[in-house]
Amino acid sequence: GAAAEAIPSFAVSQKVVYVTDPATGAVKMFNVSSLKENGSVSIGGRPFKLLVVGDQQGLAVDNH
Repeated sequence: GAAAEAIPSFAVSQKVVYVTDPATGAVKMFNVSSLKENGSVSIGGRPFKLLVVGDQQGLAVDNH
């Protein structure tokens, strides 16, 4: 229901923690080591689930 969609969700990769922000329609990205926010991606709607695919080799986390 609508209440479940308002609860943030997260997924963790080797370098990044991704957290949904249903209130703003964005997915925020945090460095897995420091938990410093590296950026966000506005996707609209109310994101409520995430799936991380791939090993992210070569991903420059600080450039998000």
